[in-house]
Amino acid sequence: MRARCARGLKLNEPRHPSGRTKKAFFDRLATAIHVPGASTSLDPNVQDASWRSVGLRVRYDGHYLLELGELFKPFVLLEVGSAPVTPFVACDLTSVVHDELAAQGQAQQFLDNRPRGVRCVHPLVTLLEKLDALHRHVPRATREPTGFVRHFEDAAKRLSPRRSPYLPSRTMPVFLS
Repeated sequence: MRARCARGLKLNEPRHPSGRTKKAFFDRLATAIHVPGASTSLDPNVQDASWRSVGLRVRYDGHYLLELGELFKPFVLLEVGSAPVTPFVACDLTSVVHDELAAQGQAQQFLDNRPRGVRCVHPLVTLLEKLDALHRHVPRATREPTGFVRHFEDAAKRLSPRRSPYLPSRTMPVFLS
C-alpha cells in the first residue's frame, strides 16, 4: 500500500504485513496527514482486530462545538483501508460546507482543497453491501432501528440516477472488472 501526503511523504507497507506492521503504517499515516488548523488521530472505535482499516479523526478547533449537540461529531472521520478498491470509479469529493458556500456564492473566497479523482468503491458494490446489511439486520426484533435505518437511505441514494450516474441503464451492459 502506498499513500502520498501533502508533503510528498511516501508510506510503504510490505506486501503481506503483520498486524503490528499495519498498525505502525496507520500511525505514521495519522501523523503524515496535514490539514491546516487541525489535528489527526486514530479513532479507537473504527478499526478491526487485523488492522485492515481504521478511522482517522481530523479534529478542528471549533467555535460552536458545544452547540452541535449529539447529532454531529466534532471531527471529520476518514475511513481508510488497505484493501484494493476494485471495481472503482474515480470521484471528486466535496463537503456539505463547500456546497453551502457555493450555493451562497462565497466558495471563491476560500481555498478549494477538495480531493480530486479519488478511487471509490463502485456504487453497485456499495448497493449490494447495503442490501446485504438490511437482509441481515432488519428481521431481528432485538436490533434497534438506529443500527440499520441508515442503510435504507444509503441504498436509495445508490439507486438515484442523479446521485449515482455510474449505475447502468437497462440497455447498457455492466462491466465490473
